Amino acid sequence: MGTFNTLTIDFKCEHCGQLFAHRIQFKFAKTWQYEYKVNDELARGNPRYDIGAPGLDRVRAYGILENELCPHCNELNSEDYDVIIEKDVIKTITPVADLKRYDDDVYYNYYIDE
Repeated sequence: MGTFNTLTIDFKCEHCGQLFAHRIQFKFAKTWQYEYKVNDELARGNPRYDIGAPGLDRVRAYGILENELCPHCNELNSEDYDVIIEKDVIKTITPVADLKRYDDDVYYNYYIDE
């Protein structure tokens, strides 16, 4: 799988509605096991570990929950999410709008949201 970054968020269970802290793995910007929260600016650096051009207006990075099991109701949540990034700042997450958009051979980790 290689290196990735992690976004920690307050996640609302799709089944019971309870909030709990959750971690989403994604690959965009400098991927070197960085830990982020919403509104954090992404690190940039060595092009070998950078994914995507810096400063893009709006990007959707493919994100996957580390554990989709709710600790309150023990139901499984969706595991695929779009991590919305604007000018290298994490803004929010949304359920994946179109998983096929990530099928590109070159840019399978993200796509530019137009």
